[in-house]
Amino acid sequence: MRWYAIQHLYIDDVPVRFRVGNRIVKGIMKTGARGGFQYWVRNAGELRLLPKGSKPWCWQPECIADWPARLPTQTIKEALPETSEDADEEELESVEKQLNPNIRLGYPSERPQSRAEAESRFLRCLLTDRFMERLEPAIRRQRTTAADWPREFVVGAKVVEQRLRSSRDGKLPGWRDEDYHDVYVDKSETDAKPIIWEPTRRDIGDWENDVPRWGKTLSRMELKILRLRCARWSYRGIASRTPLSYEAVRLRYNRAIDKIWEASRHGT
Repeated sequence: MRWYAIQHLYIDDVPVRFRVGNRIVKGIMKTGARGGFQYWVRNAGELRLLPKGSKPWCWQPECIADWPARLPTQTIKEALPETSEDADEEELESVEKQLNPNIRLGYPSERPQSRAEAESRFLRCLLTDRFMERLEPAIRRQRTTAADWPREFVVGAKVVEQRLRSSRDGKLPGWRDEDYHDVYVDKSETDAKPIIWEPTRRDIGDWENDVPRWGKTLSRMELKILRLRCARWSYRGIASRTPLSYEAVRLRYNRAIDKIWEASRHGT
């Protein structure tokens, strides 16, 4: 079926297919109260308004038989852009470099010295938050029976427990035989899986101090994009999970990091 430039779509509420970035989505066009056009797409069975920055660039009727008017004479012949495995690999390498940069990351009491440091520390903080979210119930239970122990000791103990649970042979790098005398390792679990993210003590310090507040001005969409980047999603992958185009995802990510860098410098 032929594609038509978005400026030639002028009929409200008739189902169409849009091209948004390199994706095809179903939706409708509506005329806004002030005369502008709004583009709505179906996401998880619901119609949602496309955010600014992700306007469709062309369209076609979802069903020719239901189209109530003559179609435009001008068509668009461009194919959807191809994505290669090499491009996806480069994206994943880029995420890893953001999470584990080749620069010194400051202590929790220190302000970041660069935008790249602020970016990495905040992304690592999001991963630490997810890790601690899983760990916190166990920490609370242990604190009721070991209330006189400092919280960081309890956290450290639970991190070690998680590492042991994820080890297939019940061993940890650098441990001596006598180090295992004070721990119990259940070797009956043969299908243990590795922990996705294990924060360092510095990461936990960041998480417990100012770093979460660096993101307080982020929108829900910006925070979602950052969390997906932390989960090693490429910009293209994120675009497939949101109503945004590839270009809009990348733009919003960089704007979010600008906000974090600004907040980290001014202590907000």
